[in-house]
Amino acid sequence: YQVWAVDNNTTISSNVVSFTVSAAVAPQVSSLSPSSVVGSSFTLTITGSGFDPSGAVDQVYKPDGGFMGQGVIQSRSSTQIVVTEQMAGASPGNYTVNVKNPDGQLSNGMTLRLVAQVSVTPTSGAAGTQFSYQGSGFTGTIGVTSHLRRPDVTEFTTLPIGTHVSGRFATPINSTG
Repeated sequence: YQVWAVDNNTTISSNVVSFTVSAAVAPQVSSLSPSSVVGSSFTLTITGSGFDPSGAVDQVYKPDGGFMGQGVIQSRSSTQIVVTEQMAGASPGNYTVNVKNPDGQLSNGMTLRLVAQVSVTPTSGAAGTQFSYQGSGFTGTIGVTSHLRRPDVTEFTTLPIGTHVSGRFATPINSTG
């Protein structure tokens, strides 16, 4: 671009000054930490470049491509955004996270994998011990089908267990040896 002014009385022109207007650089996401997590409330660090420190936000998309929402911003700079994501009860699977600047420019997407996990406590005991079986990261209010395999690799009849809206469950396992 070039700019100059003309005096309305004398019609004498000023000097000509050139300037360049660069297109805004779209944000780029280079990594997520963690990149795999149990569906819950968790802190997500998004690292990259071109983030607008005054208003860039994260956007999370479901495995089917539908918009899920965004986290609560804890901090942000031109290269990093730290958010608290509320994904308890979300179905396990691959979600896409990107960054959107206030000017509407959207970054590339990065995969965030939600996983489910189970645990048993105690991890060993004599016949008759009551074990506590817990799970998290499952789809809220849908339920799970629990499998229990004996040491000889035969399996007990599966057990349906309801899940809380948070995607968690807990149930006892009574051992008979």
